[in-house]
Amino acid sequence: MFVEALGRYGPGYTPPSQYQLRETLLKAEVQRTKETLKKQEEEWKANGCSVMTDAWTDGKKRSIMNLCVNCKLGTTFLSSKDTKDDSHTGQYIFEYVDGCIGEIGEENVVQVVPVSWWDFYGNETPHLKFMAKRILGLTTSSSGCERNWSTFEGIHTKKRNRLDTTR
Repeated sequence: MFVEALGRYGPGYTPPSQYQLRETLLKAEVQRTKETLKKQEEEWKANGCSVMTDAWTDGKKRSIMNLCVNCKLGTTFLSSKDTKDDSHTGQYIFEYVDGCIGEIGEENVVQVVPVSWWDFYGNETPHLKFMAKRILGLTTSSSGCERNWSTFEGIHTKKRNRLDTTR
């Protein structure tokens, strides 16, 4: 895609200088992003929003917790926190989400999607935990996507690529 875009300008194209990239163009992009976020913040005030939590652990056992805000204009990433050294207690999660709600404005938050709570505290009732996660993950949560990503992660492994179809 980059090569196609570059080809439209022809061989005489002069790319932006390092100064332009880190000063002029970067400042313009930051301003454009702030304007987009301002539109979403206005939507939060007009119609409310949902706060979504998402926690995951990568292959190197690093635990990360993300907070996103969803409204009619789309989902906005709000913050990310490295939680590998912290205990994921209810109080810890509450404080992180509560800080986010304070940043957004409590009056603007319509819903908090609590799927991650069941991950930490639903072990005493495994059947209820399973159903609650399925039901709570239906609407605005990314947990359904994460389950799919975990499943699809093994598709392009060496073992899978060595399998040939019989002819």
